[in-house]
Amino acid sequence: MKSTGRSDALASLFAVLKKGTLAPDDAAAVLAMAGDAADAAQAKQMTDMANDPALAALQVGLLDALVKAASARGVKPEGAEAIAQAWLASPKPEIVHRATILAGGWKIESAREALMNIVTKADIPPPIREGAVQGLTLLGGVKSRDFFDKLFREQAALRSIAVQGLADVGPQLAAKRAVEFLSQSKDGAEASPVIGA
Repeated sequence: MKSTGRSDALASLFAVLKKGTLAPDDAAAVLAMAGDAADAAQAKQMTDMANDPALAALQVGLLDALVKAASARGVKPEGAEAIAQAWLASPKPEIVHRATILAGGWKIESAREALMNIVTKADIPPPIREGAVQGLTLLGGVKSRDFFDKLFREQAALRSIAVQGLADVGPQLAAKRAVEFLSQSKDGAEASPVIGA
């Protein structure tokens, strides 16, 4: 299925997933295939399964498959905006983290402000902040570039994150800001996130 890019077999695999009879490793393999091959209709099925309380044990794996499909192939299910907004409001950090990436991968422009707020909020766990940065880079455009540049100029504590975001949406500006950041870094540990960007 992965080598052909065809998703015909996913319907039967989803039925087996819903029954809950697969071993965890086998379920993970099915979800990896879904991330590689699902189309928009199958992505909608995955969002429905992710919201099904009976399949709670698969929720993170389903969202990871959706992230993979959105990031690599631009697969977007019907109702993506409402789904992303609901997951962004989840009390579960692991769901919010993936929702931040999906909001960008699904090009949910209405989520941009929420993603920017997540990046700048002081008490946000690092994985969620990093997801919001990734979501904004996937949304792309001048708005993302300008946001990361403003973040660099106005919030010293978030300068390395700003350079990382700029690397995808404004590479020339990222290079300029990286030089600035590195010239002011106290040691290699402080500079390492920017060196990898």
